[in-house]
Amino acid sequence: MKFCPECGTKVEGMKFCPECGYKIAGETVAVKPVCPEFPEDMSLGDRVATSAVQGEYLKLDNDPLSLKSMPYIIMGYHNGIAISGTFKTVLEIHRSQLIGITQYGEQDIKDKSVIGRGIVGLAIGGPLGAVLGGMSGVGQKTKNKYYLLIEYWDRETREPVAISFEYNKPFTKLLDYCRKNFK
Repeated sequence: MKFCPECGTKVEGMKFCPECGYKIAGETVAVKPVCPEFPEDMSLGDRVATSAVQGEYLKLDNDPLSLKSMPYIIMGYHNGIAISGTFKTVLEIHRSQLIGITQYGEQDIKDKSVIGRGIVGLAIGGPLGAVLGGMSGVGQKTKNKYYLLIEYWDRETREPVAISFEYNKPFTKLLDYCRKNFK
């Protein structure tokens, strides 16, 4: 992951920083991102019906949740996302906490596993590297697996953390909703 040397904004694959306009040369500096200020009202608002998806929870290193490995529903709300188990919501992530939501298909993981191991040294790279590098050594792969990585700021520790889910269908509706509404 690359960050702007001027302001610390994520600039992976960009020629100019979208935040400060700094021209990104071939060199960028890996800067530890700074947790944003959270608003006083961290409520998620109303649920958006078309953005709910199911996914099997995958335990990551340094995962603060330690949920059971079972299917969860990830739902879009007007001001964030919520992850629910069988009978209750286990995590609410306000839009101000979101760092990134990324989907990887089975082929993506095979192609990027070496890159994933290299990302481990970054502040957010630990969890991301664990997903990408760890899954590259899991034996025989099936073609219809999709992995969803949600990176966010923990409300208490103000540190970046990540959680991951897998499913046999893409997380397209949720990703489209989040990209459109949580920039």
